[in-house]
Amino acid sequence: MSASTERKNRIAAREAGTDKKLLARQEELAKQKKSRLRWTLAMIGIALLILAIIVTNSAAFYRMIPAVRVGDRTFSAAEVKFFAGNYNSYAQYYGADFANMMAENDMLRIATLNKYAEENGIALDADDLASVEAQISSMKESAEANGFKSVNRFLAAVFGKGVNENVVREMMSASVLADKANQTLQDAQVYSEGQLAEAYAAFNGGKDLFDGAYFFVNADDGSSDLTNSMSIAAAQADSVISAYENGEGEDGVERFNAALTSVIPDAAGASVLSGTPGSSLPAAARDWYVDEARQAGDVMAIRSETDSEHGVYLVLFLNRDSNDYNTVSVRHILFKAEAAEDGSYSEEAVAAAQAKAEEALAQWQAGEATEESFAALANELSEDAGSNTKGGLYENIYRGQMVPEFDAFCFGGHQPGDVAIVHGDNGSYNGFHVIYFVGEGDSYRDVLARESLNNEFLGNWMAEHTKDLEVEHLGGYKLVSA
Repeated sequence: MSASTERKNRIAAREAGTDKKLLARQEELAKQKKSRLRWTLAMIGIALLILAIIVTNSAAFYRMIPAVRVGDRTFSAAEVKFFAGNYNSYAQYYGADFANMMAENDMLRIATLNKYAEENGIALDADDLASVEAQISSMKESAEANGFKSVNRFLAAVFGKGVNENVVREMMSASVLADKANQTLQDAQVYSEGQLAEAYAAFNGGKDLFDGAYFFVNADDGSSDLTNSMSIAAAQADSVISAYENGEGEDGVERFNAALTSVIPDAAGASVLSGTPGSSLPAAARDWYVDEARQAGDVMAIRSETDSEHGVYLVLFLNRDSNDYNTVSVRHILFKAEAAEDGSYSEEAVAAAQAKAEEALAQWQAGEATEESFAALANELSEDAGSNTKGGLYENIYRGQMVPEFDAFCFGGHQPGDVAIVHGDNGSYNGFHVIYFVGEGDSYRDVLARESLNNEFLGNWMAEHTKDLEVEHLGGYKLVSA
């Protein structure tokens, strides 16, 4: 073959794509291209994985990703964590699932009542917003007291990753709005005197308060002859009653205990009833105590034979408070004494709080000295977060609700407009209240009855408005426990 012929064949082969060297080169280039593509894709995958790790460990991610849907309302993983965190103390005993279940109940309630609020023009006012900010301020104080550099770090430690001040503020606002809608529903309910009387009667003495004493003579002493043991216990009880009826002394409990130890020398003494709700009385003796025929000084022996106890109750009745009195409403301005590091209060700290109270009273008296001016001063000066956005107002106060000194003023026969400074100390605080007596409120019996009727109404209302709602877990729910 001539050189010209061979050259022509090579050119033809190249044009036909059959040149061996060219084919090898093309194959090599193709392999390199595929390798570069695989490397590029791998690098992209690694980058995406790193980004996913960064994002999922970012607190912001917990605030963005939806975790729970209730109807039209969606809650992020951080928001769910906030509600669950409110049940941390229960979670220690019942587990995280219990806390999450309670959180879902809260979200169901809030979503339903917030929707009702929106549909009925119910909105947060300045006082409502101030109450939320007061709670935020309290959290900031706790953060500082516990050594956290910021409130957000404190909240994340308490509730979990992603929970910050904005999340807490938004969820607290939603909760306050739900409470406001709830209250609006309650306020709209009107009950007749007959309905209130019937509702209170349905308590069957459970809300009344009783004074007296009781002692259980135990017949379950390990003897195989339980019948004989019951007879012995009954005989002892009868002897105690006889000793009580023949005894002397005006103090019924002392006389009861003297009779008891005269028959059973090693008896530890009777359990004393002092303002004890009827619902807390021994089950075996409850019907006897709530009987309208009871008179002060009545005693009785009541047999009790159940799976859990065998014996005789010795019971003494002294007094029954049927809550037949009017509640009161007051405004107050609280000045707390500053506690030392060990929780105690120095004389100087208590005196400083008293001086502030006296100065506030003098300031009010030097001005218009009206209820309205007192309310304004309470909003400005009071250290009581529960009322310092409401002009210091507490309504429908019942006996025993406040610390003893405060309670004594409330039910001391005051007239509207009466003002005094009262010292209060219940272990959790030490301070002085400047109190303005607003006046009497509703009968406490009616307050309790209305509360019961409202609870029944709201339970039915909520059941009706949530019957078609489900708490749906979304993709972010798996982060709730993270």
